[in-house]
Amino acid sequence: MSYITSLSTEQLNNIKTIIKSLTKWKITNPCTQAGILAIISKESSFFCGFEKGYGNTSNSRIRSIFGSRVRKLSESQLSLIKKSNVAFFNLVYGGRYGNEEDEGYKYRGAGFNQITFKGNYKAAAERTGIDLIGHPELIEQPSVAADAASTYFLDKFKAGFSSRHQAHYKSTGINDFKDLTNATLAVYHANAGFGKPMYSASKANESTGGLKKAIDRAPEFLEFINGKKELPFKSKIEGDAFRNWINDVHSEYAREIDLDRSGSYTNKYILRAWNMFGDSYTPA
Repeated sequence: MSYITSLSTEQLNNIKTIIKSLTKWKITNPCTQAGILAIISKESSFFCGFEKGYGNTSNSRIRSIFGSRVRKLSESQLSLIKKSNVAFFNLVYGGRYGNEEDEGYKYRGAGFNQITFKGNYKAAAERTGIDLIGHPELIEQPSVAADAASTYFLDKFKAGFSSRHQAHYKSTGINDFKDLTNATLAVYHANAGFGKPMYSASKANESTGGLKKAIDRAPEFLEFINGKKELPFKSKIEGDAFRNWINDVHSEYAREIDLDRSGSYTNKYILRAWNMFGDSYTPA
């Protein structure tokens, strides 16, 4: 079973929401879109709710994740504090990256790419125009989480994708990738921070962690974005009927991908539209 076929209807709908958001924010390169979906798949599995508590997590695992933030706690102290999500997240996230000491729980990880800390919520709010500082719970809405993720990657590439990174990942910018692996590696780097060491395909293939999962899943996402291999249309008349339906029912999306009311019934534009909305289309 492939990764995508194992996903629930909710997860698949969220993937489509993310693709629409990426397109809206002018991240249109299919390799980049697939790379972003691959990274999100390992971050949140396409659920945008808040980070779960650690009440049922072993102390040793908690220590391996949070390191110095829990180092001073004895085993009994850690066992006690992890039972309260508010107390635990205030401990590990409070007083860092814009959080007050009692705001760790409020601005814990959430959204498709699990943004964490008040500083990152503030940046997402400024990029999207959505009040995520006053109402961080809005990040649980798929459309909001998708816009937060899309603008996050757009901002990271604008700010940190230097000429050195461009040479390493063989792309001049977020929409210039011609190689899926390099796109996924660069997106992974953007998510981790461009200040960290650069990644290579050999490193990803040798890894057993999240990066390898992303590299392995990326081709599935690229196929999903580009469209199903077979379209049901047997003629231009049938294709144009679907094109008109998209323009009537999903007019914003039609504008975003430049899908005219008449044209080829086999090209990449109608493939993308079919992949997004074909399941809900019924020929007249």
